[in-house]
Amino acid sequence: MQNVWTMVSTFPYWDMAFWSGFAYAIGSAMFIIDGAFAFGPLASPGKRWPEGEDKYAGPILFFLGAVICYQTGAVMAYLEAINDGCFAGVAMKRFWNEGSNEDKKKLLDAKLHTFFGHIIPHHHHSHGSDEGGALDAMESKAKEEPDSETAWRTVTSGGAPANEELQTRSDSLQPVPSRRQAVDHGPGDEEAFNEYMSWRWWPTWHALRTYHLRELGYVACSIQLLGATLYGVTGIVVLPGVLSSLAWWQKIAAFWVPQVVASVCFLTAAIMFTIESQDVWYKPLPGTVRWWIGGWAAIGSVGFLLCACFGLGSNEYTWCEYQSDLSSMWGSAAYLFSSLLQCSDPAAPLRFSAGGTFQLSIFEDLHTGENAWDSWGPQQDINTVKVINKILGAESPGLVVLNGDLITGDNAFLENATVYIEQIVGPLLERNLPWASAYGNHDHQYNLSSDALLAHENRWPNSKTRKMVNGSELDVGTSNYYLPVFDNNCTAPEECTPKLLLWFFDSRGGARFQERNGKGNQIGLKNWVDTKVVDWFQQTNAELVNKYQKALPSFVFVHIPTYASLALQRAGVHPNYQPGINDDVPASPQSQGWCSDSETNDGSCDYGGQDIPFMHAISTIPGIVGVFSGHDHGDTWCYKWDSQLPGMTVAGNGVNLCFGQHTGYGGYGSWERGARQVRISKSQLDAYEADTWIRLESGNVVGAVTLNATYGSDFYPATKNTKTSCPNCNYTTVTPRPDTKKSRQVDIY
Repeated sequence: MQNVWTMVSTFPYWDMAFWSGFAYAIGSAMFIIDGAFAFGPLASPGKRWPEGEDKYAGPILFFLGAVICYQTGAVMAYLEAINDGCFAGVAMKRFWNEGSNEDKKKLLDAKLHTFFGHIIPHHHHSHGSDEGGALDAMESKAKEEPDSETAWRTVTSGGAPANEELQTRSDSLQPVPSRRQAVDHGPGDEEAFNEYMSWRWWPTWHALRTYHLRELGYVACSIQLLGATLYGVTGIVVLPGVLSSLAWWQKIAAFWVPQVVASVCFLTAAIMFTIESQDVWYKPLPGTVRWWIGGWAAIGSVGFLLCACFGLGSNEYTWCEYQSDLSSMWGSAAYLFSSLLQCSDPAAPLRFSAGGTFQLSIFEDLHTGENAWDSWGPQQDINTVKVINKILGAESPGLVVLNGDLITGDNAFLENATVYIEQIVGPLLERNLPWASAYGNHDHQYNLSSDALLAHENRWPNSKTRKMVNGSELDVGTSNYYLPVFDNNCTAPEECTPKLLLWFFDSRGGARFQERNGKGNQIGLKNWVDTKVVDWFQQTNAELVNKYQKALPSFVFVHIPTYASLALQRAGVHPNYQPGINDDVPASPQSQGWCSDSETNDGSCDYGGQDIPFMHAISTIPGIVGVFSGHDHGDTWCYKWDSQLPGMTVAGNGVNLCFGQHTGYGGYGSWERGARQVRISKSQLDAYEADTWIRLESGNVVGAVTLNATYGSDFYPATKNTKTSCPNCNYTTVTPRPDTKKSRQVDIY
């Protein structure tokens, strides 16, 4: 019921999909009333409406529904399909962020974040330009001791891997259909870009030829617009004094035949919308609201088609007229339901289970999308999806956390970089599970925009990923937000006190999106949680404490660990007091490889200290039970940070710092794949405790501990260091990208 109330009380005026659905809903309601006026006398022969509603009110309602409402809804959907960039695309953000008017930038940021945080984009497409062709593959600078995140990237110019370790450290890119992508980046040429940013009432010939006609959503909107236009014609013909003056054959030609064609158009468009919502065209996806929007629209379109077909024989057969009006009513009712779903915000808040617990499954370092041109690339992604399915088959989480490096953007092409999220969330959608992401360094790359990744995620109502800190993805990142978790009996979240808070942070890293320096090299992106985000974290937490008059228990998710994890590792990881694998030594923290000036990362500095503000926030904000990170595939332990460690200026307050388990078959390392589980019960909330364990692909459970006051002194079984491989991946051939002319290094100036 809360979702219904949200639907009728919230008006996302910025969302054309909302207004399209709203217009269709009003029109469908008018059609239902019109059908009832016509059906009444047929259902009860001998009785007539006292004021002649079937002769006057009904036709006028049909006119308003067809000409005004349906036509408006179809036009709004069509315009939204061709003007995505003008509403919420990366191009629009880039255009405004480069402007000099700070107020405009803030205004646009606010609108974009509200847009992405509130609705499911109805039709999105992607067409970016790369004037030099597809981008060159990156090659990290050679170092005497390459770190764990860069060593696997180097690809030899020949067909074989540089060394045996590379065979287990390569991620892959699975080719997928180029149906609707995330956003339209616009053309790279400045003049063309400025033209692109202008409002478009119709697409340019170039846009039609290059991507619109290949995009299922646009084609469906076009067909739907044609159908609505034909309905508009019948809406004019049906007006009092017009239809009654026509001969029967004229009625067929001017009223019933256009209705037949229009109904076929609506049915075709509805089927296309349904297919568009699916990951595979032939596989239904009833776990998503978008699928039901298309499904109910298809049912309604069948009703419209039957109405028109029966109408062709209604001149002589009362039974046909009876069935025609009846079909019109139930078809309109189905279309009304579809339209209401399109208007709604179906995202339900997170809640504890009826048993009083809340569990998270943390999948990290999935590294989908590498070497689509080699057979082993797509196979790795297939195996990764199998891991997700196996874990979810054994666990029952209330939320899935995707804790960074969802995609290896290093290998991605600009045109389809974000689509790999679809294979990751497929198992979640099948189970109707919500998820939330914290992006990692491989999710920020030259061809992969984290804002575009967010837009692609938010196509589904199951996605809880948000952007709550205003600013460019290059300056503050994208996935900085929090999610409240309520009691299971909370029916009005705005009136309830959350039981738990989940904080997500973007540690950035990788490369700056679509930027090169004067040497033609990609430019490195700063790899720490920005101070603006830290300020937001502290201020927002203070506001929540003041609002609820208590410090709320919370978990923190950030892909790259802080320096505190490295300091704890150097202090010694005990296999029984901190059970887990400890193979990635040293760990790779935020600010690694950067100098203290925050501008230099040329290899001259080991650590710049830019994560100190974030560590200070973590150690001073009360209620944080644990901070969960990935990044270092060979580390899976938890450690209580309760003191000031050598080489640090920040002292811990007892917060637990945890690594997860490498989930994906992409990325370096052959440790058995799996996912960390975290469960907290209502009885543990006041003590700020939680249980956690790692579920492996084999089904085994390792590293089961309780994060409580005595963790670190409690004795637990040691974790076995098991390994897995990809048996059906042929790593004898590891080739550069087909379009690569020479390797490109990443640096910054």
